[in-house]
This record gives sequence, C-alpha cells and structure tokens, in this order.
Amino acid sequence: MAKLYLVRHAETVINVEGRFNAGTVDGPLTPRGIQQTENLALLLRTMHFDRVICSPLPRTITTAKMLVGEDVAIMTDERLREIDMGDWSGSLVSEHRDEPAYENFSHTLSQFDTDSIHAESIPHMLRRGISGLRSAASVEKDDDRVLVVSHGYLLTVVANYLAGVPLDETRSAGEVANSSVSVLEGTPKLPVGQWQKLAWNVRYDQVDSLPSVQRELFV
Repeated sequence: MAKLYLVRHAETVINVEGRFNAGTVDGPLTPRGIQQTENLALLLRTMHFDRVICSPLPRTITTAKMLVGEDVAIMTDERLREIDMGDWSGSLVSEHRDEPAYENFSHTLSQFDTDSIHAESIPHMLRRGISGLRSAASVEKDDDRVLVVSHGYLLTVVANYLAGVPLDETRSAGEVANSSVSVLEGTPKLPVGQWQKLAWNVRYDQVDSLPSVQRELFV
C-alpha cells in the first residue's frame, strides 16, 4: 500500500495572530515557520518520494518547495485546500469561543451548523479530502511514498476519519502541528476505517525518539 507523508504547512502570521487560517485566506510564513520547515527539509530530503502533491494555497506551495527544492515537480490539488470557514475566515478565534457553533467546530463536528456562518459543510470537506488522499495513493508500486502538503483542520479530520476514528473524535487530541509529518497508509479502494496511521504529528526534532518501527519510516 502507498504511504502518504502528510505535512501541515509552515506556521503563518495568521496562525500566530490566532485567526482562522481558512481555505479562502492566506498569510506569509513566520521566521519560526521557515526555520522549522528548513529543519524538516533536512530530514525529508534524505528520502525518496514518488510524487509531491499539495493544496493550491500559497502557504502550502511555499512549504512544499522548501521541503523538496525548486527543481522537484509539485502537483496541486484543489481537494486538499483547507476548509472554507465562511464568515469566520480570517477572524480572531477568540471572538467566537462563546458561540455554540465553536464547540461543534472543535469537538462535535457532526453537529456543526456550517450554514449559520456560510461555511463549507463537514460532509463536503470530508468527501473532497478523502477523494484527494485516495487519488494521492494511486501509485505504481505498493511501497511508493507520496508527500502531501496540506492544512491542519483538513488533515486532522480526514486522516483520522480514514483510519477509523469516529467523526466527533477526530479532533480530540487537537490539530496536527505546523511543519509536522504524519504517515498514513492505504490504497484508493480501501474503505474508510481501514487505513492505517503509521506515525502521527511528528516534528523534525522527535524522529530520533520514535520507536524503531516508526524511525524506519524516515530513512
């Protein structure tokens, strides 16, 4: 089965400001985000990836280029774009913490009334995200590796859901970190719930402390 190396884009100014970094807004990378991504690149550039795919937003394209270099072909896929947060896009997260919809956005996704804020529905994001990752897993050889650079909310929800985590528990441990890498194994036809999480939310400085079976994923 294909191994998808899922990387969340580098930290952005919008992240630091505590705003919703949604699918219709973008912001420059921070110096810390650039440094963390350069450190991750030192690890990933020792590995061979059969394909590199990313969301079409500038923050993910920039991150992908930092990870693999300017000379490596990078494909973009609209299905990997971050969730569209509608009226909340670009606004301060703190402004919405007391709203009923925020609790559902964070913890009870099945009850998130996205229509009330003109946002993309969770089922729609799931369908396109699953389709995007299944497409990424369409490889020539069973042991191919694919680097996928996308976004925190989409990767956290979709990857967990594919691995069998109930929808309302997909964000129980929070979002994957900026410039972190998670490894998901599957095939295009493998049903939801049967994909495998081989490593999760790993930062560049944590690889050496992983169990040996997970360290082997990064050589």
